[in-house]
Amino acid sequence: MAGTALLVMGLAMLMQRDTWPMLRIDAQGVMDRRWSAKPVGWTNIAEFDAVRIRGLDLVLMRLKDPALDPPQQWLARLARHLGIVPADAVLIPVAGLDCGAPDLCDKILEIGTPVIHAAEDAAEQAAADAPDGAAVHNN
Repeated sequence: MAGTALLVMGLAMLMQRDTWPMLRIDAQGVMDRRWSAKPVGWTNIAEFDAVRIRGLDLVLMRLKDPALDPPQQWLARLARHLGIVPADAVLIPVAGLDCGAPDLCDKILEIGTPVIHAAEDAAEQAAADAPDGAAVHNN
């Protein structure tokens, strides 16, 4: 198991050598190219924490619905299949990034909080504007 984890991390480090941003945090959500080519949307992030697993600093993002954001990269699928990544989570390694796991969590909170509040406000406004008895769903 430890050898598999080292293999996964070694391949992740190799992927960091290209010029595309490895990690993007914006109004769409959090996108780690080692996980998927699309961002994990803010409404699907249940919680996130800085963690240390086997000497590696990571951010663990728990998902509300893992089926919405399955791993798309083969390395991420392998890590999920082998149980390195929990079935309801995304692990973001911070090796090679310009910040540590606690700082990355702060950045996720800083960018995500206003986006989530704006979505909640829009849903409340839509509910207030809806005719009586009409259901408004915020996915």
